[in-house]
Amino acid sequence: MLTPESIRARLLPLLEGSPIELVELKVQGGPGQPKFVVILDHRERGIQIAEIEHWSRAFEDLFDMADDIPRTYALDVSSPGVGRPLVETWEFAKNVGRVLEIKLLPQPGEKKAKKIKGELEGVDDKTLRIEGDHVVPRAEIQQAKVSLPW
Repeated sequence: MLTPESIRARLLPLLEGSPIELVELKVQGGPGQPKFVVILDHRERGIQIAEIEHWSRAFEDLFDMADDIPRTYALDVSSPGVGRPLVETWEFAKNVGRVLEIKLLPQPGEKKAKKIKGELEGVDDKTLRIEGDHVVPRAEIQQAKVSLPW
């Protein structure tokens, strides 16, 4: 059976050693006509169209040689887009210097979650440093996105 986990296990070895990360993978459609939605990003900068094309062809070659993938599959390889929440340390690190909008998890007794907006000055595995000496524990973040200037 084609599951996101089984497809991920096939794609990750191809990406190994490259600066490209598999951000998200979905398997949609029926068993006879699956659609694979693959979201890729570069660890240090935005992914370029030529890189998406390269990996799309590499994934197609892999799928075309697989005995358990129907010949009528669809493959959609793209970037995460500007509105996608940041999750991984490398995603935050490549956005140091940008303004983030952070929504924190509600604290006990609070009705609304606290929101923070400010320039990301640094990141590690456990915290974000936001302008004005704010330290935000990553475990308390419900969602963090790059603030769009418009």
